[in-house]
Amino acid sequence: IREREVFGRPDPEFNRAIRELRNRAGAVVMLSRRNLLARYLSSQMAAQQGKYHVYEGDQIAPPKPVTVDTTYAIKTFGWHDNEWKNDERTYLGLPIIRTTYESLRDEWDSETLRLQKFIGLEPQVLLPETRKQSRFARCRDVITNLDEVCRAIRETQWADKLDEWLEGN
Repeated sequence: IREREVFGRPDPEFNRAIRELRNRAGAVVMLSRRNLLARYLSSQMAAQQGKYHVYEGDQIAPPKPVTVDTTYAIKTFGWHDNEWKNDERTYLGLPIIRTTYESLRDEWDSETLRLQKFIGLEPQVLLPETRKQSRFARCRDVITNLDEVCRAIRETQWADKLDEWLEGN
């Protein structure tokens, strides 16, 4: 197993959990977001509000607009891509399946059946129980320096995702 590091330091809890999974012949379900801009914005807003998970019924102030640090945001997009590319080495020997928040939101029935089959459960239709809430409806609505963000992303490998990302959350 490749030991995972966070900010250049070993992540002992994560590494211990992976060893335990291997001992139990477990499997890994990787959950992420396709919309890397939304991921960045959500992280910035969470830090701004001091609350990282917003659930149905939580009373939080409406999000303040975010001025995107384009250099840092694009760097985080690359980190995300590398994280997914390194999965096989990190989870050496463990079966891995990937899914995204967007897949679970848009294709709930087929995606939950696919995940159940992967982990060896008898597939059954599950009813979605939405508890976690999005902080914003569209990325474009919460970015103060939208023109700068668009210019910066258009110069990257993610240029073809920009319009989709701006309309999503």
